[in-house]
Amino acid sequence: MAGQETLGSSSVYGLDISIQTKRSIINSLWDRQISAAAFTEIASRTDAYFQHYQTQCNLVRHGNECLTRNHQDIIDIVRLLRAPGATREDIKSSLRSRLPELPLENVEDVLSNTIDLAVRLWLMVNIGDFRRILVPGRSLYWTQGSLRDFITSEFCKQNILKERVKLEKLFNAHNLGRIAGIEIVWTSNLADHLRMQDDDTRVAVFHHAFFLENRLEW
Repeated sequence: MAGQETLGSSSVYGLDISIQTKRSIINSLWDRQISAAAFTEIASRTDAYFQHYQTQCNLVRHGNECLTRNHQDIIDIVRLLRAPGATREDIKSSLRSRLPELPLENVEDVLSNTIDLAVRLWLMVNIGDFRRILVPGRSLYWTQGSLRDFITSEFCKQNILKERVKLEKLFNAHNLGRIAGIEIVWTSNLADHLRMQDDDTRVAVFHHAFFLENRLEW
């Protein structure tokens, strides 16, 4: 259980995450079994994800109280989120026993911050808002029911073309801007993918290929 010990002893607010801890996080979050040798070869492909990971953790560090202290806390909450049929209220009830002595009016904020942070790290979707923090892009608000039902309703299956479409080599990001005047903006929020911005002069594109390759299933 060395992986669990590492996750439990490493703060989510640390500036550097070791390669061993990164591998444990990826394997635990997305139910993978990547060996140490294999992860060494692909570690650089996870850099963009862990930049997102640390950015999200730092959002709650500044003025948004949260129960999360170490990486294992994140994994434990994701396990609650994965449970079939588990609702937001079910997860809050499971977390209440971990609450320190807080004024009643702070309890809901702490529980919401804790749950929303775990979802943001697991699914890369901006869920909820953190106080005193302005984050560009679209936020989704999961307030009740199961997370699976909520995500399914927000990300409905799109119609898929049956015929294969081959795009010309000229169809690339550079020419999209040069010919159509549309600038591509990279996003780490799946809720913003292909969303037009600034009077349709910019389009957000989710750029985390490693995440998509490892999260094709729930």
